[in-house]
Amino acid sequence: MIAIEKVLEFLYKEYLLHVDMIECIKNNEYKIIEYIEGGVLISDKEEALIMLTAFNMETAKALIDKIPKGVEMLVIHQYFYCNYLKERFNVYDEMSCYQSVYTKNKPFNIEESSINVKILNEEYVESIFNNYSSKNTVDIKYIKERINTNTMLGAFINEKLVGFIGTHEEGSMGILEVLPQYRKNGIGALLQKHATNLALQQSRIPYGQVKVNNEKSIKLQKKLGFELSSEMVYWLMIK
Repeated sequence: MIAIEKVLEFLYKEYLLHVDMIECIKNNEYKIIEYIEGGVLISDKEEALIMLTAFNMETAKALIDKIPKGVEMLVIHQYFYCNYLKERFNVYDEMSCYQSVYTKNKPFNIEESSINVKILNEEYVESIFNNYSSKNTVDIKYIKERINTNTMLGAFINEKLVGFIGTHEEGSMGILEVLPQYRKNGIGALLQKHATNLALQQSRIPYGQVKVNNEKSIKLQKKLGFELSSEMVYWLMIK
């Protein structure tokens, strides 16, 4: 049996890089498929989302051999074995991100304002789905599932929903959207502060993933005091 403590000890050595794997093991019931010297392979319950870290090619190949056949998405934490993966799997799309992590234990002090932020319920499923600019990457069932985790927050002005933020299934903060006519009013930053405080309250790690070319979001992360990983993580979509 693989000792979770040993795996976490290994992952914590590169905390910013591995924050997603740490959160998945600690709070999202991901299972550890394999842990060998220099690498870890984990999966969600359905074995559709797989995360891999390996610091040499020999370890990478040994872990890649253990990837379940039904994999739909791979999150890898080094790029040097990416081409080898593409030889083994039918990768049709990929995305490069930095990890963005709030490493402080102290929640944000949020001043009172005319913007009311609260946890959303299923009443808002359609509104969120219809207004989410990246809805081509999810379906309405996914939005409903995320709302039912009690981690989806909405920003309201005069009882009108003007923005929202949630968590993805692997635990990262995301699904962030501010309606176009309400942008440039600090609502995105306010939502992220509230989402961070909620994560701390629920004993989750406040972290997100920022696309490498999203300079606006990178600036926001730094402004809010989040730390960005120096290395990137890579999402590979598998057919």
